[in-house]
Amino acid sequence: MPPGAPPQHPSVERKREEWRHLTDVEKRQIIAGYHGLTSVLDVCVGGILDALERLGLWDDTLIVMTCDHGDMLFENELLLKFVMRESAVRVPLMVRAPGGAGCDRLEFAEQVDVVPTVCDMLGIDIPGSVQGRSLRPLMNEGAAPEQWRDAVFSQIAAHGPIDTMMVRTERWKLVEYDGQPGELFDMRNDPQEFYNRIGEAGHAATVRELSDRIRAWQADAPPRTIS
Repeated sequence: MPPGAPPQHPSVERKREEWRHLTDVEKRQIIAGYHGLTSVLDVCVGGILDALERLGLWDDTLIVMTCDHGDMLFENELLLKFVMRESAVRVPLMVRAPGGAGCDRLEFAEQVDVVPTVCDMLGIDIPGSVQGRSLRPLMNEGAAPEQWRDAVFSQIAAHGPIDTMMVRTERWKLVEYDGQPGELFDMRNDPQEFYNRIGEAGHAATVRELSDRIRAWQADAPPRTIS
């Protein structure tokens, strides 16, 4: 953390405390192990792609590669997941369609978009119970559709009920703990999420607006069927 940065939210501080006993050598070993596993995964994925080409299936296969969360790897003095920092919640999402030229997009996407995207690409009706929307309109160099989402949401239920929720817009990220606003980060000017603005009077309206968006998102979500 930089000098002068305010204390983190108590929930985050508790997670940081879990790793304070590690030495610098142990931290480097953990980071090296992570990169080693990434290399193993790269080889395994490469083997799958090679097999598709060898079997003549490359031009008939839709490939989606993503993951459910990232790892802090000691950024902000944190490790693993269970926090709403970018390194934990912002993950790769790569979709390769047969014959596609490929492009990079910066629009917001969520994991719930994967199923609608696959259905759309395969010509299957998207079930009404499925959340998310197809990313197919983004799979070219053209402009994003009007009314594309301007925010993404995430939630954590580490050991039971949902206890942490997040909404992220282009400018702001609000994190709620146990239903109460706990962190507000200016992602444009503080992308490393060092300075919590939650208590600053000038941002009270922003906090209310984002908190209302979380409530609306919760109300629109179907009930949990898996615990």
